[in-house]
Amino acid sequence: GSPAHAAVLATSFDHSAEMLRTKEEFLATANLENDPNIRSDVVFFEGPNDGAVFSVGSISWYGALAHRGYDNDIARITTNVIRRFLDPAPW
Repeated sequence: GSPAHAAVLATSFDHSAEMLRTKEEFLATANLENDPNIRSDVVFFEGPNDGAVFSVGSISWYGALAHRGYDNDIARITTNVIRRFLDPAPW
């Protein structure tokens, strides 16, 4: 469902066998070591009417925000994204 012009900014990979695909992506529970479909993408794309989308594919992103009192890469990236979305300048 992502548009062709969506930019994948980052991807997680090399997860342990303890990680599973999302329920929608498998027919039976199975631990698959080095499964390339177990990943999380950080994506950005511009939309109509000067809109844009920044999306992270992991619920762990939210959980990482407060690590070390919000002094971490995830908090900095999120702050920068929010600041840019609040900026009225066109993309």
